[in-house]
Amino acid sequence: METKPSRRLEGKVAIVVGVSDEGMGRSVALKFASEGAAVAVCSRTQSRIEKVAGEIRAMGGKAIAISADATVQGQVDQMVESTVKQLGSVDILFYNAGGAGAARGGPTEVKFSDWQATVNNNLIGAFLCTQAVLKKMMPQQSGRIILTGSGSGVRPVAGDMSAYNVGNAGEIALAQSLAAATAHLGICVNVVCPGAVNSRDWTRRAIERFSSGVEGKPVDPGRFNQPEEIADVVLFLASYESRALTGAVINLYFRSDIRAYSVWRKAEPQYIERPATYKW
Repeated sequence: METKPSRRLEGKVAIVVGVSDEGMGRSVALKFASEGAAVAVCSRTQSRIEKVAGEIRAMGGKAIAISADATVQGQVDQMVESTVKQLGSVDILFYNAGGAGAARGGPTEVKFSDWQATVNNNLIGAFLCTQAVLKKMMPQQSGRIILTGSGSGVRPVAGDMSAYNVGNAGEIALAQSLAAATAHLGICVNVVCPGAVNSRDWTRRAIERFSSGVEGKPVDPGRFNQPEEIADVVLFLASYESRALTGAVINLYFRSDIRAYSVWRKAEPQYIERPATYKW
């Protein structure tokens, strides 16, 4: 069932870092805008964020596109300053940058440069972005920070994923440290672990890796979490209604194709069939 906008973020300003022309970043940016927030859409690729900002403006919202590398402090600081200058404040940060990157290989084979780049994208970028927005949120004694993490930060993925595991574990520890340090100011910091998401890159990798299927069945992206479903959870964490929740790690695996995801992780739980429709 599609939910109708209730303008829960009216008058707020959100920064969404890690936006492409599809996937979670775009869905969250559009969701924030539909709920009344002005949105700074941020990524390294200007053409992608301009497209998403244009979509927001076309639906009557307010948006700016800022190109920035989340792992470069000067660019992150400028991103936040530009947001405040053009939109007036910073009330919400959704950090969606990161990923597994190119760091592949066993403990003695992985290249340090690849390993470091993956950790930087997941952890250092999160640190720089949260630090920059907290300089604005702490004086105003309000704010919402949501980081995209992974279950690999809690239960490491076997094989050649050590950099991704470490980056996400650090990201979760960062969020919980910041939550403890800012709760008295009314700032909430939480992590969403979205599991398998039906986005272009994730779906392509899953299908390639399981080209012959899993347990006799083909990988079905329709059973992955949809970006719009993740956006609904992030919206709650960005809203007033989440005021009692900080330092939480929210796992969204149940709505995933657990069969494919658990085999990928070489871990339980076993496959759970998701229903075709949900009633409410």
